Amino acid sequence: MSSNNRISNLVNSQVPFYVRNDHRTFVAFMEAYYEYLQENKAVLNQGRVVERAENLLNYIDVDTTLTDFSQKFYANFLKLLPGDILTDKEVILKNVKDFYRSKGSEKSLKFLLRLLTDGNEADIYYPKLDILRASDGKWFIQKSLRVEDTKIAGIANNNLTAIQNFVSKVVTGNTSNASAIIEKVDRFYENGTLISELIISSDKGTFLNGETVFTTFIENGATKSLSANVFGGILNSINITQPGEGYSVGNTVIIESGSGTGAMASITQVSSGNLASIQIVAPGAGFRGNEFMLFSGGGGGSLANANVVTVDTSGTYHPNTYNIFSSTIQVEANTLLSNAVYSNLNILISSPNANTTLINALSSFVYGPIGPITSISLRNRGINYTSIPTVDVIANTTVKSLGILGRMEVVSRGLSYTVGDRIQFTAARGFGANAEVKSIHGNGAINLVQFTANTGWVIGGFGYLQSALPTLNVATVTGSGANVVAKAILGDGEEIGMTTSVLGAIERITITNRGQDYTTAPTLNLTQSGDGTAQAIATIVTGVYTYDGRYLNDDGHISSYNFLQDRDYYQNFSYVAKIKNSLKEYKSYVESIVHPGGMKLFGEYLVEDNGEEQDRTADYNTNQQMIFLTGTFLTAGVANGQNLRVTYTSHGMTANATVYLDILTGDTANIANGIFTVGQVANTNVFYVIHPYAGAANTGTVSFGRTV
Repeated sequence: MSSNNRISNLVNSQVPFYVRNDHRTFVAFMEAYYEYLQENKAVLNQGRVVERAENLLNYIDVDTTLTDFSQKFYANFLKLLPGDILTDKEVILKNVKDFYRSKGSEKSLKFLLRLLTDGNEADIYYPKLDILRASDGKWFIQKSLRVEDTKIAGIANNNLTAIQNFVSKVVTGNTSNASAIIEKVDRFYENGTLISELIISSDKGTFLNGETVFTTFIENGATKSLSANVFGGILNSINITQPGEGYSVGNTVIIESGSGTGAMASITQVSSGNLASIQIVAPGAGFRGNEFMLFSGGGGGSLANANVVTVDTSGTYHPNTYNIFSSTIQVEANTLLSNAVYSNLNILISSPNANTTLINALSSFVYGPIGPITSISLRNRGINYTSIPTVDVIANTTVKSLGILGRMEVVSRGLSYTVGDRIQFTAARGFGANAEVKSIHGNGAINLVQFTANTGWVIGGFGYLQSALPTLNVATVTGSGANVVAKAILGDGEEIGMTTSVLGAIERITITNRGQDYTTAPTLNLTQSGDGTAQAIATIVTGVYTYDGRYLNDDGHISSYNFLQDRDYYQNFSYVAKIKNSLKEYKSYVESIVHPGGMKLFGEYLVEDNGEEQDRTADYNTNQQMIFLTGTFLTAGVANGQNLRVTYTSHGMTANATVYLDILTGDTANIANGIFTVGQVANTNVFYVIHPYAGAANTGTVSFGRTV
């Protein structure tokens, strides 16, 4: 207040004139009196009434009030807070109105804890967030448009920067009239096909494969059109699920579909390998031991090698030795009757005649020992076979060309036949074979038939063909029902089987034409080649794409972070204050000032990781007090201990979990009910917890039992 407006300065002008002239002492007294009332004293009980009245508005302002008034304000408005807090009380008083208006909120709790802990931040956790609730999962299905042929203002531009112009725009289908907002764009390769994908939301209507979607955007102040074609359902990839066997490169894959058309594919790679084993399926006749085998075919394989090891020389099916005569008379085919030398067969004879010529026209050799094949050996398995090769025993070509029957088999034995019943041969080609029933069973069933000599003919006759073997009939008076067949000529009739590593298994199918307009993946038919067992699945690129749904989080899922609801911690009306200090010191203030009614308060330590390795054992022994709980669950307190109960654990009895301990008896000044952090677990009955008072009195290990 200006000194000119002070009451003491106005007294002289306010009293009557006669008083000023006749009673100057009285006027001076009045001025002195008001000067006294206007005195300003910093101490509340020494101030004067006029000065206090004049400065009343200043005294109710926390910035200009007296210290005594400020203490009164604090005692009146913040009486529930401790008086020894280090935070600036004037700042608190300035904000206390907003604080009280927000009582019960998370912000008010954090503000209060900062006041109480000298500015340390607090974190609030609600256990209800981790309660397992049935059907609480957040399910999300993402949709997209896969496009190609992007155009800006009608000019093709497939750069990623061009496609990104779709972001945050509403696109419309020119055929379907469907619309959607483009959230983001992505580009990637899918089995060799470049995919440009527009992630959509707020879609209305259904986009169509193959249609054009369009929108506009502004570039450098000019509005430009932007369009792209939605993929029309093309064949994208073929995945082999069952490779089968026996397929060859070039085999066509039959593509069956009720929607799209034009897709084509073929087998371009099959597995190769070697021969695993070789075995006799039919032994044939007239082979010698150690004869080699000829492999052919096999899809490009090579180097396989095998030979006959042993043959049956018992003579059961045919004689084990033959005297083979061969003629070289064919060299006379072009000899002229007027030739000076009668015969070209032996030009060294000075006077050739019929005897010398015929003698030299024939040659002979002993062919034996021979018989049906009884064992063979695979000497080299070969390489790079993609199919099973065919194999043929390399027999004597002269013998094989003679067409001598060498093996018969009894297919049906019949009844009432007799030894010696003759076998008749009927053939389009070949002569001279003769055979009979050699042995029978007691009921006359034929047991064995054998070739017999026929005058003028070799045993087995001549001129028969393996491809046109004769039919046989048993000539008998009494017998019936037998069936005897010819199986082989000498040097032929063998059948060799082989097993291999997996050959011709499909390893790659190549798409030669992707087709169009497939709404669903077509079926691939591989039954018309190979062994018919191969299977493959086709995928298509469809423009309108819907991803598999997924959960956005683990809500509603059984996991290590979702817990069953209980009556204390994991419930809808509990909350946890996480601070660096012990909540025990401040719990009463929280509950009396900001604690919401009906809620349950818990406390946990807020530990900051500074990124440095620490020796926890040393930390326990030097900086923090440990509590060692021992004994069985039903044991009363051991010496020096308390009897307690573990009310809950935050994440099981594991290191860094928090436990709430109820001290049932023996409560002390530094060991009381509260939340503790588990330091380490020794076994199911022994664990350590870190005492909240680092460096407190009675530090060390405190032992006590626990009960439940």
